[in-house]
Parts: sequence; structure tokens; C-alpha cells
Amino acid sequence: MALEVVGLREALERERQTSAEQKAALEEMVRRAEAEVANMAEQIPTLVSEARGQAVEEFKASTEMKKLKVEFARAAFNKGFELCQEKMVAKFPELDLSFLDEASEDEAGPSTAVAATADHPPKVPSPPVDPEVQDL
Repeated sequence: MALEVVGLREALERERQTSAEQKAALEEMVRRAEAEVANMAEQIPTLVSEARGQAVEEFKASTEMKKLKVEFARAAFNKGFELCQEKMVAKFPELDLSFLDEASEDEAGPSTAVAATADHPPKVPSPPVDPEVQDL
């Protein structure tokens, strides 16, 4: 019986040793996983920033952005022309600026001829557009 007790105690001690080793190994795995998670969490802002930058660059190169640029340029040109005409009519009311409303034969699109007044300046036909952008 004493041999049995000694054998059981040795087996119990081996199990405790194995259990302690497994526990230490698991704790080490947890520490490594936590360190990896912390490292990834630190990288998230950088990765998000890079993704945003890449998305912006892709949009800048897109045909949609080219269309927006063309439309903005047209609107800005027309507004500037209207403001200039308004100033000319206000400063020189005796001038006949109707020739500015006539579309030349080489321009595309219908004429937008309207009498020039300070309240209603004429609209300028849109300038020719790059065919590559126009087909979009």
C-alpha cells in the first residue's frame, strides 16, 4: 500500500508539473497574442490614413473628377464673363455689346444671344470640351 501511495504521489507531482508547464505555455501565448493585438491597433490609424489617401488619389484620377473639373471651369468662366459684361454695361451703357452674344460659325451649340443689360447679362455658349472628356 505504501508503494501505491508513493506511486500516486509521484504521478500527482508529474501531473502538477505538466499542468504548470501547460499553464506557462498558455500564458506566454496570451502575452504574444495581446502584444500582436496592440501592435495591430497601433497600425490602424496609419493604415486608415493610407487608405484615405489612396481613395482620394483614385478619385482625382477618375473620369468623374474630370467631369466635375470641366463643369466647374465652365461655370466659373460663364460667371466671370457675366460679371465682366455687367461691369462693361454699367460703365459704358452707350456701347453695343450684342456682338458678344452671337455664336460664331465654328462654335458648337446653339446661340444664347440675349440683349445685354445690367440685370440680365447674356449667357456664353460653353467652350469646346476635350473630346476625351466629352464622351464620358
